[in-house]
Amino acid sequence: MAVMLVIDTYQIDTEQAAVAENNVPAIEQLRQKISQHLKDGDEHLLRVRFKSKALYERFKDFEGLDNVLPTQQLLPRSIYRDLVDEVLPEWLSNRLIVHLNLIRTHEDGDKSCSLIDRVITACGKNLLSQDFSFFIEALNEQPAEFWHLLSVPEIKERFLDHFRFAFNFSEELARLFLQKISEGSRVKDFFVLLAYEQHQEILRKKLAHFCFSVSLPPKSLASLLLQLPLLDLLEQDAKELPTKCIKALEELARNVDKGNAQARDMADLIFAPWPTLINKVAELASRNGQLICAELVDQLNSLHTEQARQLAIVFDNKLNLSQLSALSGDATTDDVMRWSDGYFELIRQQFLSLQPVNEELNLSFSEWLIKQSARVARSDSDWRQCSKRVESYLREGYLVVICVIDALSALNQDLLLESAAQLEHLELKSELLFSPLPTLTEVGKMAIVTGLPTSQLPSDQEAAIRHRYQAYLPEEKSLKVLKSWQPGSDHLDENTNLVVFFENRIDERLHDCVDFEKHRKDIVPILKQTMTKIDSWKKDAGYLNRDIVCFITADHGMTVVKSEYKGEAFGEVKERVFKVKNPTSDNAQGFVFIPHGAESGYLVPKQRIRLNGNALLTHGGITPEEVLVPFLTLSSKQPEVFKMPLELATLSDKCQRISDKSWQISLELSAGINVKNINLKLESPLTGEESISAISAGTSQKLILAFSALTEQSGLTEITIHLSYDREGAHEINTKQISCIFPAPLLEKDAATQGFEDMFN
Repeated sequence: MAVMLVIDTYQIDTEQAAVAENNVPAIEQLRQKISQHLKDGDEHLLRVRFKSKALYERFKDFEGLDNVLPTQQLLPRSIYRDLVDEVLPEWLSNRLIVHLNLIRTHEDGDKSCSLIDRVITACGKNLLSQDFSFFIEALNEQPAEFWHLLSVPEIKERFLDHFRFAFNFSEELARLFLQKISEGSRVKDFFVLLAYEQHQEILRKKLAHFCFSVSLPPKSLASLLLQLPLLDLLEQDAKELPTKCIKALEELARNVDKGNAQARDMADLIFAPWPTLINKVAELASRNGQLICAELVDQLNSLHTEQARQLAIVFDNKLNLSQLSALSGDATTDDVMRWSDGYFELIRQQFLSLQPVNEELNLSFSEWLIKQSARVARSDSDWRQCSKRVESYLREGYLVVICVIDALSALNQDLLLESAAQLEHLELKSELLFSPLPTLTEVGKMAIVTGLPTSQLPSDQEAAIRHRYQAYLPEEKSLKVLKSWQPGSDHLDENTNLVVFFENRIDERLHDCVDFEKHRKDIVPILKQTMTKIDSWKKDAGYLNRDIVCFITADHGMTVVKSEYKGEAFGEVKERVFKVKNPTSDNAQGFVFIPHGAESGYLVPKQRIRLNGNALLTHGGITPEEVLVPFLTLSSKQPEVFKMPLELATLSDKCQRISDKSWQISLELSAGINVKNINLKLESPLTGEESISAISAGTSQKLILAFSALTEQSGLTEITIHLSYDREGAHEINTKQISCIFPAPLLEKDAATQGFEDMFN
């Protein structure tokens, strides 16, 4: 039933109230509302708020009436004094309290803090932060009225103390800085200018250090101000500094290339996270990998931007690649494939940037290949696997396409995968194969298509292919052989089972390429055209209601040669090999003999040398980039033959001897689906068996398989394991060959040893 009249000229009232409006109808309506409230005896309090005293005068006659409470006038100083529970200084006026919004931003904090600190932190929590960047951020958020506060002597002294003790400013620097920020509305412009001149001064000193003749504009701020903590500078505010810095980077990169500077010096010039600067660093490093160093990676990470961080990750990976170790002589083929990933990434970068190539890596592969040729032949990465895979798909009724791209090295598999990814509705599987040796077209092309050495095949290519896959080519039109250098129809008909496409343009252009980068540019359009053909064949297969699989591989790769052979000619030159009849030569240092047929063979160089001409890119050797070739499978669906529900892997290729003529080996079974009643049994002459009740889908289980033999075993040996199991709706038996190393007997028993043992029997 009570009424309270509130004069709020500073508009600080936050409680519920009826607000008086300055027009006659509104005034009359509000007067009636007050009168009715008093007449009705309403138990709720009616607050009426007036924004000016003149408006209040129109209602002053209500004062003194029953149930009209004393008029309340709201003053900011009174309210804020009650909040802080302190006597307020004269400079903290009603208007300043309102302008700084101190009442609404006040929080009950530490009562021990001085009133000045509480006023300052009410304006912004970080205005007294120990972190200079937080202080600058809070200062930039202040309204125009805040700068009136900085004119108060007590406030100025408090900030001066803060600058000296929190930021370790000298007295002179603290006062100069306060003078600058007291300019109010221009403070943001000052900070931008300050950041610009700080970065300009940094660049000026670095240019002087490297003695670069790059000029910079004169300074407009006192040198003392440049000692302030470094502020961030956006590239849009950096004016000409990024361009000047890029000129310095380019000159420094040239000096590094000439050997007149260190790569780590590059890090000194990357002092700001400007996008164009980071892009320039990436560009320079792509041309010269020697610029990449640990110091540059650390500097990029210190810039704390996503662009710089991503480039640091790229550089760090390349640094790790540059530390790639030579291949171990007893590495497995799986080890070699994993090693080759890093090798190709590294050498691709070196070839593109014209860097020196580490011959130790190449030679370690060559030595391994020479010693482990038998292991390669038994592996799933041998070139013969191509024809086996082709036959498996033909057996399943697929329309099979083989694309043999002459001289397509695994070094360029990234380009192949990029092109193949454009094909739709085909499953892609990427592998590498060891090509036939030596890496010559006349040796590898038909070998990889048929799975037979070229020396055992007829000279007519089509006849050789028909003979190899005769069981699946019942009619003349069942086989279609296409060549990039001959015209012919690509269209497939209902009788086609096998398409063999020979693409020779990469090899034709190889020897005329002036550098590796040009070679890669030549590859791209050829691959795109090949994918267009595959897409057309896919559509033909769909029209014929046939499943299709396309294999893309090569007969050999290529390498970038570094020098010319100056020694004796041992026979007819074929690319990078000598064709010879005599398998050995005392003078053939640095060459390896590879037999071809019964009475002839090839002398192959281990190093990157050419035997004639001046071609920069060629083939015929045994470098990884010549021997390893891509093997892509693009299929409309996976045949059942490759959906192995149970995989067997060796955890170590070395057997452990447990007793005389008895060993054990560690294995791991991995299940793609639920399987049960699993049995592993070794094939004679080895004896051993192990059973497992079940393995769930997506899980694996380790086991130790013990076995024995009537005859002592030693050395690298291929053993056969019969793997049987039950899956839903079927019982299956698969055969798995694994290679393992049998340790030599601890005691070789000769006649004397046996006689000694017989004395105790």
